[in-house]
Amino acid sequence: MKIVLRKGAVAALSIAFSLVSCASLIVSPSALASQRQPKEQKTKEHKTKEHKSKDFSAQDFADAQRLFDQYKKYDLSNDMKLVELYAPEATIELGVERERGDVRWQKLNRDCFAKEVATSFKDEHLNSLKNEETFSVPSFKEAKHPLNGKPAIEVVFHGTSGHASIKVTWHLQPGVGGAMLIASERSVTYSKRAKMHGSCK
Repeated sequence: MKIVLRKGAVAALSIAFSLVSCASLIVSPSALASQRQPKEQKTKEHKTKEHKSKDFSAQDFADAQRLFDQYKKYDLSNDMKLVELYAPEATIELGVERERGDVRWQKLNRDCFAKEVATSFKDEHLNSLKNEETFSVPSFKEAKHPLNGKPAIEVVFHGTSGHASIKVTWHLQPGVGGAMLIASERSVTYSKRAKMHGSCK
């Protein structure tokens, strides 16, 4: 599973990766493959997990998985349909952990996000880095707290490229037509080298 490395100021998970690159955070090129367990992941992906929720059905969680799979597909194929996976009123918070440990945040609405995605899809350099990016297996559960007064499904997953790692949290809610949409996204991008050697600074 791969993540498209974005460039520019801001955008979803991939664009957040590019912020680290722009900040000149040099990271060890060690691959995530050494940390992953393919057989275990394959089991997780094909094993039906029973989710306990008072507000969402098994079908809702299946729809959440489907949205995640669509996101990966659109991301890798530079398809602007990716933006349609976000609710019109979605909020996107992107954080970049800097070398001194603090996090720089930027907040986007869907329209601004769409512009950033369109720009990044045209970047030849970033497109050449697609084979260096991965998604982890996501986790799904009912969010502990409502979003805008309504229950939500929380999705958490990690990603990596040769330059950075990222943790992404989505809150999904049914849209007008009933399909699950990303109502909020919060991600933090960090340098793998900083995490590995932070205690030596």
